[in-house]
Amino acid sequence: MFTIVYCAVVVSVIGVVSLLVNCSSFGFEGALSPIGECVYFRDAALPTMSNIAYCILQYVFLFLGTLYFAGFVLLLAALTKRTALTIFLCGTSYLICMLYEYAGHIFAGIFGSVLGFFYRFGFGGYLLQASYSWSNLGQGLWTDVWKPILLVAIIIVLEFSGLWLICRRRARK
Repeated sequence: MFTIVYCAVVVSVIGVVSLLVNCSSFGFEGALSPIGECVYFRDAALPTMSNIAYCILQYVFLFLGTLYFAGFVLLLAALTKRTALTIFLCGTSYLICMLYEYAGHIFAGIFGSVLGFFYRFGFGGYLLQASYSWSNLGQGLWTDVWKPILLVAIIIVLEFSGLWLICRRRARK
C-alpha cells in the first residue's frame, strides 16, 4: 500500500507542478477544447477528447509506469538481496529504456525489434508516456486504450503477488 500511495503522490506532484508551469506560460485557454484543435496534434489521428482529458490520460499512464517500475525494483531487490546489484540492474534497465526512447531509430533488425518490444511492453514505455500509442491508438482507434491499461494492471498484480509470495516464504523460515 505504501508503494501505491508513494507513486500516486509523486505523480500528483509532477502533474500539479507541470500544470502550474504550463498554465503560467501558456494559460488554460483551450484546455476544454478538443485535442484535435491543438497546433501540435492537427495532423495526427487523435481522439475526440479535451486537452485536459488527454493530459489526465498521460498521467494515468505515468502512474501505471511508476507502479510497474516500483514492482520491478521491489521484486528484484527481494530476489537478489543485494542493494548495489539491485540499484545497478534497475538503473541499467531504465538507462536502456531512455536510450531506446531517444536513439531507438538507430537499432535495426531483430535487435531493434526486441528492444522495441521490451520498451513498449516494459515499464519504460509507461514511464515515458509512450505506451498508449503502441497498438491501434496511433491510428486514432482510442477505443483500444483499455488494452495497455489492462496489460500493465495484470503485470503489476503479478509483480506484487510474486513479491508477497517471496516475503511470505521467507517469513515462514
